[in-house]
Amino acid sequence: MGRSKSVSDLPKSCCISSSVVVHCQQFAVPHFGCAVHVKEDGNEDIPGEGIACQQVHVSWDKPLTKLRLLGIAWSWSISMSAQQFWAAPGAQPGFCRVLNLHWRSAPSTLPPTGVRQGERLNSHLGSGLWEPGNEEGGPDFRLALVQLHVSPVKSGNLQRACGLVREAAAQGANVVALPECFNSPYGTQYFKEYAEKIPGESTQKLSEVAKECSIYLIGGSIPEEDGGKLYNTCTVFGPDGAMLAKHRKVHLFDINIPGKIQFKESETLSPGNSFSMFDTSYCKVGLGICYDIRFAEMAQIYGQKGCQLLIYPGAFNLTTGPAHWELLQRGRAVDNQVYVATVSPARDEKASYVAWGHSTVVNPWGEVIAKAGAEETVVYTDIDLKKLAEIRQQLPILSQKRGDLYAVEMKK
Repeated sequence: MGRSKSVSDLPKSCCISSSVVVHCQQFAVPHFGCAVHVKEDGNEDIPGEGIACQQVHVSWDKPLTKLRLLGIAWSWSISMSAQQFWAAPGAQPGFCRVLNLHWRSAPSTLPPTGVRQGERLNSHLGSGLWEPGNEEGGPDFRLALVQLHVSPVKSGNLQRACGLVREAAAQGANVVALPECFNSPYGTQYFKEYAEKIPGESTQKLSEVAKECSIYLIGGSIPEEDGGKLYNTCTVFGPDGAMLAKHRKVHLFDINIPGKIQFKESETLSPGNSFSMFDTSYCKVGLGICYDIRFAEMAQIYGQKGCQLLIYPGAFNLTTGPAHWELLQRGRAVDNQVYVATVSPARDEKASYVAWGHSTVVNPWGEVIAKAGAEETVVYTDIDLKKLAEIRQQLPILSQKRGDLYAVEMKK
């Protein structure tokens, strides 16, 4: 990609006074393809064709050691005039969280169509910013699953979890998820001891790190105490640190497989009674916790409500894990043509309950696109919503359902 043209090269017609901000997600270097939202004074999205940019501010999720501005290698946060902005040959791909463009001038007329997510930056900002080049668009967003080793020390769990969240954000993740019971060992004997109010110590830490990293953070789950009852609860925080959702595990893990495993969450926990969805800048997300994934109706309702990604923090065990963990994810993904992600604690052979591990992401075609082993790690994958749309177009099962014969509905 060549260096951008100078402001003096721009059409003389671009001369009215205005201020426009572009919010650009997944800005891939050196391609510069990205999802763009152009807003003027809080109004509807508008494309900004042929307008001269006075200043650019870019906040990188990932250091780009080969990105060069004015001959200097930069990373993280940079500001410069548009005509001085280009990528050096061989620059490594990275993902930009927010791109703010403050215009010196704007055109007197604007096309009526909006800029949609996934469209190329160059197709709307044209020669006023960058010359045509290799503009292949990047993925819609990057998802990270933190497979945390959970110890009996809550403070240590919180510290390590926040550290791995920061690591994931530094590697370009826009959405980060923690595992079930990330702040405490998993077991009925631990829930009361580790339980907290919400908001409380653990959720405060989650809020702070989400805001610090400017990411969406799915906080796995923690034992929650409320009104004398205990719940297995997942909280979600946005890039501003605000809580976006709180999901209490709906289906409690009460099983008995003779000679292998017996477990009864209902001895200490109460069930949640609601579905939990939240919106991001990328798509709507549906939440479940572990055993919730076994109930296909829940995932189907999330799909009906427009969710394109389902996230299940979960801790399957060494009996159910190898048998059903991946199978259930692939089933939920294919049935509803959505992405499905599961986030497990790392395996600890010395724990009273040994988690299976293998945090996984499955695409709408049912393919496993990312998978961890048993150890503590962070798994990354790019969620491509264009691929989801293509699959739904090729196999339009969502519009072919026979509502005259059957139905699944949300009652409350």
